[in-house]
Formats: sequence, C-alpha cells, structure tokens
Amino acid sequence: MNAQAPLTDDIQGALGLKVQGYKIVRLLGRGGMGAVFEAEADGKGGVPGVDRVAVKILAQKLAQDPMAIKRFMHEARLTLHLEHRGLVKIYSYGQLEGGAPYILMEFLVGESLRSCIARAAPLPIESCLAIGFQLAESLSLAHKHGIVHRDLKPDNVMLIEDATAPKGQRAKVFDFGIAKSVSELGQETLGGVKTSTDAILGTPRYMSPEQCRGGGTKISDRSDVYSLGIMLYEMAAGAPPFDGSAPGDLIAQHIVDAPPNLRDAAPAAPADLETLILHMLEKKPQDRPTMQQVARGMKAIFDGQPTLQSKAPSAPTRMVGVVRRPKTMKVRGLAHPLALPLVLLLGVVFVGVAAIAVRARRSSSPPALPPTAPSASPLVAAERAPEPVVAKPPPPVVSTENAAPVAGPNDAESTAAGANRVARQKPQPPRHPEKPKASGAKESKEILNVPALR
Repeated sequence: MNAQAPLTDDIQGALGLKVQGYKIVRLLGRGGMGAVFEAEADGKGGVPGVDRVAVKILAQKLAQDPMAIKRFMHEARLTLHLEHRGLVKIYSYGQLEGGAPYILMEFLVGESLRSCIARAAPLPIESCLAIGFQLAESLSLAHKHGIVHRDLKPDNVMLIEDATAPKGQRAKVFDFGIAKSVSELGQETLGGVKTSTDAILGTPRYMSPEQCRGGGTKISDRSDVYSLGIMLYEMAAGAPPFDGSAPGDLIAQHIVDAPPNLRDAAPAAPADLETLILHMLEKKPQDRPTMQQVARGMKAIFDGQPTLQSKAPSAPTRMVGVVRRPKTMKVRGLAHPLALPLVLLLGVVFVGVAAIAVRARRSSSPPALPPTAPSASPLVAAERAPEPVVAKPPPPVVSTENAAPVAGPNDAESTAAGANRVARQKPQPPRHPEKPKASGAKESKEILNVPALR
C-alpha cells in the first residue's frame, strides 16, 4: 500500500496505487463524490480466485471531513453483508494511509443499463419486465436490511451475461449507500446532484419528490421505488416521463405533475405494467408499494398471471394496482374515485325533490267532484245562469193551481203536452217576492207526492 493517499482529483496520482494485493490500472468512472478504478491482482493478499476488482475511493474534498468518512465506512459495513446475485459483491473496505476511505468490490463485465437504453430504446417489453423484476428483487433485500440506495438510475445498473437469469441477462445494482451518506450530511446541493453520467450521485431526472424538496425531508425505501418507476417507464417508452433542460424544471415536475400514461408512448405495454408504474410514481411515499410488492407484481406480469391491479388501491397499503392517478383530483371525465358516488347521490336527491313537488301540486289542486253533483265553487256558480231555489223534481209535474197559463189559441191541449212545455220553459223568479205562508210548505209537499202523469 502506498504511503500517500490518492487524491481522486488527481487521477494520475491514483494510477499504480496498490490496495490489498491489487494494483490500480485505469479509471472506470468519476464524479463529484469520488472515483471508481479497475485494479488487477499483484502479488499476495487479494481475494482468492479473483483477478480483477473495482476500487471506489472517496473524493478529496470529502475525505477531509471526519463525519463524511464515518458515514461512508458505515455504509460499506452494511453492504458488505448483503449477499444477492443482483447486487454487486463487496469484498472489503478500509482507509488508505492518507485517510481516504475506499471499498473493494466485484468487477463487472458487461453493459450499463444507460448504454443499453441509448442503444436500443425502447426495450422489448419482455426485457423491461425481466430487468425490472431482478432490480426490485435485489433492492427488496437491501431494504430489509435498512439500506436505501437513494441514487438508483440506469448508470448504476450493469447488465452481465448469466445463463441462469431470464433472457440470459443479469441486472446488478452498484454504488449502494454513498448517496444516502452524503445527503444525511447535508451535502445534497443542486450542484452536487447534477452530475454527468459517470457520477456517483444521481441526476434530478430520477429523484423522488421527497428528495427534490430537500430541507431535511425524510427519505425512506419508497424513494428507491419511485426511482425504479422512472427507469421502467424510460425502458419501455424510450424516454423518461419527466424531462427538461434545467434541473429546476425537473424538480418541479417530480413534485407537482402527474406522469403521462405509459401506453400513450408504448402501446405494446400491458395495461398491468402501466398501472404498476403509475402506482410506483405516486407523489406521497406512503402511497407507493413496497419494493417487495413491486417484485411480486413484475413477476406476475412476466408470467402472464392476473394481478391485483383491477382493484382500486386502498390506503395505506396499496398493492400492485392503481391507480391510478393518483389521489389528486384530475378533470378528466369521472377519473376521481368520488365522482361516481356523488353522481348517484345527486340523482337520488333529484328524484326525491321531484316526487315531493308532484305530491305538493296534487295536494294544492281542488278535489274532483262527482259529475252529477253541482259545483260548490262560487266562481263556477257565478258564471252559470241562476237556478231556482226549489230543487227540481225528478219527473216533470204539472200543478193545476200553480202552473203558468200557456199562451195559444186553444186551451184544449192535453195535460201532458202542457206539462212538457212548462218543463221546457225557464222558470222566472217572482216580481214581488212575498213571505211564504205556512200552508205553502204543505202544498209543496203534496205536489212532490203527486205521481207523474202518464
């Protein structure tokens, strides 16, 4: 081991350095957090059977901060015990003589997911499902151990050949834990986040809304779920759901905008995959599924099995289905989950009000009278001609005492004919009404009792 710690800002000074039986031969990648080198076995002390390794060394500006070193070493110890075929293997870690921490890890031969997307995007749906399932499965194990990547992006995923993996390709995640350590130290500034494709920290394009807010916002494992959702969308559609020329535009879109529908950009994508991705891109961390739920959903879609996506997700445990959009109200038809119940409720209220109005109208109108009974309404009576006070007897009756004389040349007409004319003649009220006598009532009764003449 050299006496002088390498300064990653001086790449030439790091080349040729020996670390635990390996000699650094070339630079693999560099960013604001540090650099990654390739090292070859050189003598004894190396990992048995391993000829090449990757050495990650913290940048000089952070190697001078004791707290940064402590955090870096803590994450290295955690990832050392993670054993999964989808995670890059950590062999050892330590500090160089100058104090700079390093991690000795598995050297991967293959193509980065970033390069694959740039070369062949959009990827076949089968490849998207296979890669997505492998990433979700490996990240789920890390989350169980309390480790959050916080820098998940295509640049930190390597695709290597593996005959045992679906499609003969294995997706491996690396650069685990460094971004978490730095952000906890308050180093997560815009300048440090916006890095090139070979940087250790991720770009705003794959950051979760809670990461974009900053300001001490708590970051959980659901942040990795969001980042993986962005990656899945980009693999299937050929472009990420949010894009912009400035970091501020991307940050605003992650916090405010709803992602576009996947099938608008990738019609061949299954509806279940679109639903799952939209669910992973929920704005609130608690509304997203866990990484284990994502892995189960991806496997079900890959195997062609029905998922729970046909059901509306219910808080707080929202399984693989959606969403929808998520919870914010969108003026897009009846997309809101409360729209249908409100429409039904308004319909019931309208019917009830109409029924009450009809009942009130019926109760306010006068009751129908029998057709034979005279109208009791004074308005109707005033419009009709005056009628005699005495009730009209059922059959016409002629009284020899009270019958009016019939005008005509002959008085020898039959009594029946006179009675008919009297019945047709309109009775006239008396010119000089007199007070009826007591005997009048008796005579009237006698008249009413006279049988009709035949």
